[in-house]
Amino acid sequence: MKLYNKILALAALPAALLAGGCDNVEEGPGRFVEQDRIKSDRKVLVMEFTGQQCPNCPLGAQTVESIHDAYPENVISVSLHPFNHILTNPLGADPGLRSEEATVMFEYYRPEGFPCAVFNGTTMSMSTGEWNKLFRQELIKTPDADITLTTAFNENSRELKVHYTVEYIDNVSDETNIQLWITESGIIAPQINNGNPPLIPNYDNKHVLRVSLTGEWGESLGKSHKNGEVVRGEASYELPKQWNATQCHVVAFVQKKADKYVLQAVESPVLEAEGE
Repeated sequence: MKLYNKILALAALPAALLAGGCDNVEEGPGRFVEQDRIKSDRKVLVMEFTGQQCPNCPLGAQTVESIHDAYPENVISVSLHPFNHILTNPLGADPGLRSEEATVMFEYYRPEGFPCAVFNGTTMSMSTGEWNKLFRQELIKTPDADITLTTAFNENSRELKVHYTVEYIDNVSDETNIQLWITESGIIAPQINNGNPPLIPNYDNKHVLRVSLTGEWGESLGKSHKNGEVVRGEASYELPKQWNATQCHVVAFVQKKADKYVLQAVESPVLEAEGE
């Protein structure tokens, strides 16, 4: 049985407009300020370095989740659990949170501590109190590309097919790459916590990077792109049996090869859960 899912990131309107309503945003422990709500076609990719033995990482995940709650259509988050770090070592049996792809990201960005968030590939911060501000700074920027992402998953063979279309909506002289990642949520494992309880025995890990379908830094889309240029491509992958397909998403993003800046991102579920 094949189920098809389709998601389209459009930029037909100006990228960022102030709309009615306000957000209550935390700036520092217990301090909230009111900010104008932003209407935008931009989707911000938030990569968060985290680990099972990182006591402050539950707060980092909660901070990203609060941003997602405020802007559910504008945030794509990915949790990165690299190998070879004391804070990412398993607590007991290995739940398989770590990945080689996350390790590549860690070796490139070299965060000094966890949790650490990277916004649209370039802006990095270990201060959870400023993450909302950094997110909003990216949200108001006009995206330079649209991405259409279509997935088809065969439940019997567990083969996933991904088709993408990238349309540049501005002239982009830099060489750009397309990245296709698979993430999984709902992975339950123990987690050290800087609070009560100090150990969360059944912590729900969300948006965990599982694998890249396009290599370490993606596949080249070429350079010197003109407004209106369209590039299409595809990829396939057989999901391991231990992965819950209804908890998996495909994350696609276009970024500049040189400085890793993300022009636009989208995501689509691998398989819709029953009742959705």
